[in-house]
Amino acid sequence: MNDRAFRRRITGGENERVEFKLSARRPEALARTIAAFANTEGGHLLVGVTDDGRVVGVGDLLRRHGSPRRLVREVRRTLLAHLDPRPRFRVRLRWWDGVPVLEIAVRPAKGRRPVRADGQVYLRKGTAVVRARREDMSALDRPRRGGVVTFLALSISLLLVLAVGIVWAAAADVVAGQESLLEPPPGGQDN
Repeated sequence: MNDRAFRRRITGGENERVEFKLSARRPEALARTIAAFANTEGGHLLVGVTDDGRVVGVGDLLRRHGSPRRLVREVRRTLLAHLDPRPRFRVRLRWWDGVPVLEIAVRPAKGRRPVRADGQVYLRKGTAVVRARREDMSALDRPRRGGVVTFLALSISLLLVLAVGIVWAAAADVVAGQESLLEPPPGGQDN
């Protein structure tokens, strides 16, 4: 991931794929945003940035944990305690003009089960994180690209195509056999 894309996320402001959080003091709020991104199209959560895009950083967290590696590991561990099933996300410490910012890049969830934060399903709608309603849940239960269900569906489709081909070949043999029965025997006489 390059620095230009990171800078564009901050200067572009919040949108359906970018969320700013001032701090990581409330990990349950961060977990809700991660779940919402995972249950929709994915996105980036930038911690240490105000809603209006002003970078204040996470220097206090970095000092408390002593090193970037320990900070990233602890943030990830804390977030995973709130999320089920585990979404695919990456926590990185990035720098904006010497100010540390946590960037959490979330990939869309694969599989049938929606990601839950503290037992609840959340979605990203515009710039908001909303709790999923009953009608939203039916859309989330559809199989997603690359899952086991998709593989199973493709396998069944392939078997059906093979079965139709076998039946077609057998029918062609029967028709060919019937045609030979209709031909007069050699010598021109029917028996």
